[in-house]
Amino acid sequence: MNTYRKSERGQIVVIFVVALVALLALTALAIDGGMLLSERRIAQGAADAASLAGTGAASRELQSGGVIYSNFTCTNGAVQDAMDAAENAAIALGANNYAGLDLDLSDFHGVEVTCANDPAHFQKYIDVKTVITAQTATSFAHLFNNGPMKNTVTAVARLYPQTNVAYGFAIASLGSSCANNEGGVDFVGGADMVVIGGGIFSNSCFTFGGSGSVAVDGGGIAYAGGEQTYDCGPGTDLNPCPVQNPAPMPVQTLDENFCPDPADVGSLMSRTNGGTINPGNYDEIRLGNNETLTMNPGLYCIYGGITINGGTWYAGSEAGDGVTIFIRDVDGGGNNPVAVSVTGSVNHVYAAKANHAASIAAGAIPGVLFQMQSDLDATISLSGNGESNFAGLIYAPSGNVELLGTSGHGGGQEYNTQVIAGYVNVGGTASVQINFDNERPVDIPSYLNMQR
Repeated sequence: MNTYRKSERGQIVVIFVVALVALLALTALAIDGGMLLSERRIAQGAADAASLAGTGAASRELQSGGVIYSNFTCTNGAVQDAMDAAENAAIALGANNYAGLDLDLSDFHGVEVTCANDPAHFQKYIDVKTVITAQTATSFAHLFNNGPMKNTVTAVARLYPQTNVAYGFAIASLGSSCANNEGGVDFVGGADMVVIGGGIFSNSCFTFGGSGSVAVDGGGIAYAGGEQTYDCGPGTDLNPCPVQNPAPMPVQTLDENFCPDPADVGSLMSRTNGGTINPGNYDEIRLGNNETLTMNPGLYCIYGGITINGGTWYAGSEAGDGVTIFIRDVDGGGNNPVAVSVTGSVNHVYAAKANHAASIAAGAIPGVLFQMQSDLDATISLSGNGESNFAGLIYAPSGNVELLGTSGHGGGQEYNTQVIAGYVNVGGTASVQINFDNERPVDIPSYLNMQR
């Protein structure tokens, strides 16, 4: 027979009340928490869309105003117009979902557009920041919290202006190790060298030796680190004097999905004498003395190497047609195998201009003359004379490029190129002139990314 004490009567009521409060709290968490998370996702999507709309409007203004990396400053009138357009576009789109957006972020509900101009760190951009605070109607949470339930989200979209590859430098070394065939820019020999229309930049060291001279017209000489070898004292033929840059140049990636993998390429063509050849996949191209080779406009994929030893080599023309020679692989092993070796007589080799439709239809990449697979450690060596001309970008991000001048009827060698490589060696025995070819620029389009 069960017995109960009077003091125990009513305990179930207390337990029920406590359990009810807990159940209500769990219900509030499940229902209202889900509503808060859902509202947060919606608000974040709206903030992202607003910031992206702002950068899109800014990009159009920069393009119409002719603004690229080289002339981008935060006080540039076209940049200011772009920032105004970004503000208007972000607010307009954000207001479709959340009213009250303005240019004041003190209430955590608005749009802010800022500008950065830091060429020493290769940072030029416009940021579009959108902050949205949204209040969520709750079903149960108000029983436990008298204040409104809010979500605050932030989105920042960053717009970088269009730039020339290597930020407009005529010569750039991307290698971070200061060593022969690894990184740096070396000017050696007895040549008198002139760089026109762009400067020189090294991510590691800069070396100036020999009995020649170096003059840069239209840019400076900068390096980011490593032991330097040069003398800017009285009587030294080095102008301007190199300066140390606080940051290395970021490596810009060019598209390189032009040529198939060696394992998938199938049969390869080969040319070991003169004549006329068409674009395609080649194991090797060789030309001897007293021979003439003509390459029709288009894309040439090289899996063995190119050796031009004397003779006459024609590819493209100053008029605008041209070739892209993509070095996909190299025969032979060892460190720094030679992928391209050009010496001797007359070489007229041009990249295509952007307006030459026939060359582009045949696969040529506008402005790109030589491009090496990004992970390929090999050498492009060009040694011509005053009767030769190379025009277009020479790009070997993990390899070496040698530009050498020898005597000829013109008294030296002129390269209408932009040279970007892991390691760059410029020298020879005669004058060498390197012109940044503005008629064949290779541009990195404006782009944006989300910073949150």
